[in-house]
Amino acid sequence: YLDTSELAEEQLAAHGSVLIVVNTKDAAFKMFSQLQGTAGAEVFHLSTHLCPAHRKAKLDAIGACLHPNTPRPVICVSTQLIEAGVDLDFGSVIRSLAGLDSIAQAGGRCNRNGRSESGPVFVVNLSEEKVGSLFDIQQGQECSRTVLDDFKSDPASLGNDLLSPEAMRRFYKHYFFRRAPEMTYPLKAGDRSPSIAADTSLLSLLSLNEAGTEPYRRHLQGGQRPLPLRQALSTAAQAFCVIDAPTQGIVVPYGEGGRAIIGKLTSAFVTEDFPLNEQAGLLREAQQYTVNVFPNTLRKLTENGVIREIVPESGIYHLDDRHYHEELGVTHEALSQLPFLHAQ
Repeated sequence: YLDTSELAEEQLAAHGSVLIVVNTKDAAFKMFSQLQGTAGAEVFHLSTHLCPAHRKAKLDAIGACLHPNTPRPVICVSTQLIEAGVDLDFGSVIRSLAGLDSIAQAGGRCNRNGRSESGPVFVVNLSEEKVGSLFDIQQGQECSRTVLDDFKSDPASLGNDLLSPEAMRRFYKHYFFRRAPEMTYPLKAGDRSPSIAADTSLLSLLSLNEAGTEPYRRHLQGGQRPLPLRQALSTAAQAFCVIDAPTQGIVVPYGEGGRAIIGKLTSAFVTEDFPLNEQAGLLREAQQYTVNVFPNTLRKLTENGVIREIVPESGIYHLDDRHYHEELGVTHEALSQLPFLHAQ
């Protein structure tokens, strides 16, 4: 079929608005740069490289373009952040191959309010999208391919609907079978907590805790004494992470608000007698202007010398103005090195 940018332009002409959801920030950047300047349309970019205040402003602007009383042609290129908790209604959706659950979430942003008879949702393979290090996405893609192949050979077995309950059941059956070894949350010795002296799992810590009770059994030398409380609840709490992502927050100079909060934080942490409750209030305010970056991005920004601590040993970092773009958010390159994008 057409490449993705051509498909987007075709769908824009047919339906007036298009959402393109991809799996990586790099893919979103490339797709946005290809589509920027599309005749007669406003083109937006969304990713977690934009701070929350910036994303809200973008979503408000997109919502204004999609308003049924004053619709304007719009293309939005986004990572999967748009798939949950965002109430927008696009005429067409293009989703880079992912898990069937993500495809369903993206599809929920197409013809959301039933203004037309139907809204097309396309699933595409982006050859330029690199997901080698994104294991969750890789597994979701493979399971979706299996379901898509099943649907192609026998659509009736899935209720003639790729998003039918049976299709979703089959997807999760494949997905959880592939990931069964991970479902116990395996832990290595010394992983996340010094109390973990041997390889174990979170499930074991919360149940029989065999690794933790083995020294006690050896001490008894074969004796039999009841051990009613085997669980290592505190160790399990230390080892568990809701979001297992080693990111670092960086306060960014988005708009007047972002630049102002950086100045306020600097003043607050330089002043020795600045009230702690006011420091805490500033940190809460700064959350709306904070971007969490992964180690590879943090390393590149550090090597470029464009992030600085508010005050030495404070652990609060801020980004140089030249590396925060009005469309892209945090960038590795300075704005002057992005000739194909207009830095506002």
